[in-house]
Amino acid sequence: MAEYGAHPSQRAIVDNQLQTAASRYPGRELNQVAEASCGIGQITDVLTPQARRVTAIDFTPTMLAEAQARWDDLASVDFQLSSLQDFPPWAEDSCDVTMTVRVLMHIFDEADLTQPCRAIGRASRLVITGEYTSAATQVGAWSRLRSPQQDADLFGGQKPARETLDYAGDLSTFMLLQAGTR
Repeated sequence: MAEYGAHPSQRAIVDNQLQTAASRYPGRELNQVAEASCGIGQITDVLTPQARRVTAIDFTPTMLAEAQARWDDLASVDFQLSSLQDFPPWAEDSCDVTMTVRVLMHIFDEADLTQPCRAIGRASRLVITGEYTSAATQVGAWSRLRSPQQDADLFGGQKPARETLDYAGDLSTFMLLQAGTR
């Protein structure tokens, strides 16, 4: 199993945004949180203290298996093999929060990205997204940078609460979005 993980500041930002999301529903915990494209589960454990259930999806079997092995003691997490585009549970109002971190930048085709992001926006009351928005180093062939507003628009989100994280000139923007169809 890989020993690398999410930057401590990234984990703290996600935790802070989840606490902010939970504070919008006083007196009740978040029932369902979805982690879209969980990879090896670098942030999965941060989601569990705030939510009754977490659904973590990824389309790469080996990465999902690593996430499952890493967090096999977290009974509240359901790991599912699925792509962002094919994940079936995006029914309206099915999630309190859906989180994507370092996912959107790897999907180039706007048509492939727009439909699932809109479905996530309809399914979720709130969306947390964290993406690189500018880079000091050249971006690789498998990555595409978008502005924070472009990311927010994909989900139909509005009035984002933003936090930024600077990795030696590579700027990430984390946003807590109110879903657009509420």
